[in-house]
Amino acid sequence: MTKKAQCFDDVLLVPTYTTVLSRTEPVIKTKVGRLELDVPLISSPMDTVTDANMIIKMSELGGTGVLHRFYSDFDYDKELNKLREKKIFSLHKDHKDEKFNFSVSVGADKKSLDIIERYSDYIDSITIDLANGHSSIIVDQIKRIKGLMPNANLIAGNVATGEGFRFLSDLGVDAVRVGIGGGSICKTRIMTGFGLPTLYSVIDCYNTKRKYNLSASIIADGGIRYPSDLVKSIVGGADAVMCGGIFAKTFESAGQVIYDDKTHTHYKYYRGMASEEVQNELRGGMKEGTCAEGVQHKIKVNDNLKDVIDELSGGLKSAMTYCNARNLEELRRNAKFKLVTYSSLSESHAYGTRR
Repeated sequence: MTKKAQCFDDVLLVPTYTTVLSRTEPVIKTKVGRLELDVPLISSPMDTVTDANMIIKMSELGGTGVLHRFYSDFDYDKELNKLREKKIFSLHKDHKDEKFNFSVSVGADKKSLDIIERYSDYIDSITIDLANGHSSIIVDQIKRIKGLMPNANLIAGNVATGEGFRFLSDLGVDAVRVGIGGGSICKTRIMTGFGLPTLYSVIDCYNTKRKYNLSASIIADGGIRYPSDLVKSIVGGADAVMCGGIFAKTFESAGQVIYDDKTHTHYKYYRGMASEEVQNELRGGMKEGTCAEGVQHKIKVNDNLKDVIDELSGGLKSAMTYCNARNLEELRRNAKFKLVTYSSLSESHAYGTRR
C-alpha cells in the first residue's frame, strides 16, 4: 500500500493575509494549451452535455466545450457546420474581437478524422477521448492528427497519474485530461477497482509537470460538484476543469429536455458514455463479456448556463480574496492544503439549515 490519495472533501485551504479586498479584483483567465479562456471551465464531450449550441453558449460566457463524438456521420457534419459558421462569423472584421474557442472529440479510429478534415481550417482543437489515455492505442491517433492538422491544439486523456501525464506530454499534446472514475455517473472504480481521486491525480500530474519541466496544460476532469472543487483543482495544479453533471442540468446543454405536466418540472436523462443505454443505442447492445462502466439517471433541468458559470467563477474569485491572489498562478502559489477530519466536512456545509 502507498500513501493515501486525497479527494476534494479530505482537504480545506488555509486563509492567509490578503490585500485583495474585492471579489471584482481577481482575474480568472487561463490557457488550455493554446486555447485562451476567460473562465477556466470546459463542458464535457457527452451526448447529454455538449453539442454545437452548448459550445457556442459556453464560449459566449468565457469558457468552451468539447463537441461529443457519438453522432451519425450526417449529424456530426451538421454540428461541425454550425461551429464553422460561428467561427467564420467571429473572424469577420466587424467581430474580430469576439473570442470563439472550441474543441472536437474523436476516438482512436480514423473514421471521425475523415469527417473533421473537411472543417480543418476552422477547428481550433482536437480532443482524443479515451477512457485510458495512457495507452499504446493513442500513439497512432496523435500521429494522424498531427499529420492532418499540425497547427491544431491537441488535448488527450484521460490519465490518473503523473506517469500518464508525462507519457502524453512527451507525445506532444498541448493539454491532458486528468481523472479516471470520478464522474457522477461513472462506475469504473466500482466495476474494475481502478481509478484515483481526481484531486490526487491533478496534484501528481502537476508535480510531474514541474519536475520534468513539461508544458502541457492540466484539465481536471471528473467529480466537480461545487465551486470549492474548482478552486481546489486550480490550487492542485489544474489550468481548467471539465464538467458534465453540473452543466447537464442547464437548459442550454445537449440532450432532450422533457416537461412533466404532473410535477411542472423539466427533466432529462443524463448518462455516461460507457453506460449500457449508450451501448444499446449506438452499438446494438453490450459486447459479450463486457460490462457497463457508466449509468443513466433522471435529473431536473432547472438552471440557466449563465447562472451556473457565474456561481462557479464567483466562488473562484471569492476564494482568491482569502489568499492574496489576483490571478490563477498566484492562487496556486499562495494557497495551501490542510488535511481535515470527516467531521469538518459536515461542518463545512450550511448545517444551520438542517432539520
